Amino acid sequence: MEVVAVDDGVISSADNRASCQVLRLDSVGGRFGFGMTQHGAAFHQAEGYLGCMLPWFWTSTSGWRVETTMEGACGGLWDGTDEAVVGSVGPGVKVSPRGLPVFLEGGIDPTFLSFHDFAGRNLGSDFQFTSHVGLGWDVVSHVRVEYRFQHMSNAGFSKPNPGLNLHMFCVGYAF
Repeated sequence: MEVVAVDDGVISSADNRASCQVLRLDSVGGRFGFGMTQHGAAFHQAEGYLGCMLPWFWTSTSGWRVETTMEGACGGLWDGTDEAVVGSVGPGVKVSPRGLPVFLEGGIDPTFLSFHDFAGRNLGSDFQFTSHVGLGWDVVSHVRVEYRFQHMSNAGFSKPNPGLNLHMFCVGYAF
């Protein structure tokens, strides 16, 4: 039996998959961020993103909901001297209480850079991992704002591996 969703202890299987969607659009929007440490202070990033909900979720009897997500983003990273195209895609998790338009989210995305050796800051590799944790709020119908802290690093696959921490602010359309 293939499990595709869990809600209040009810398991949806391949037998009743017609009632379960495989992938559902969650939000689309833009993000802008800046470096948060002395070493990353000159860095800025801007990107567009598309977020989807995966079919696996869990809802507690008290109303807390944990959902699996998938997100893709593409944009630019620059430090005032050099610029790079940045793209990422990866899984995440979203946790929200029943009845409130707020959520916590986090994830880790394999990330690709078109350029990694910025003036005075070599990120070590064009292949990175971006981990993030954040807080979102559905302000009104279809309008979402988010803050996330994100850390990009090559996970030690290449030297150097200085990492880059950014504050990211998001505005999006929630489906």
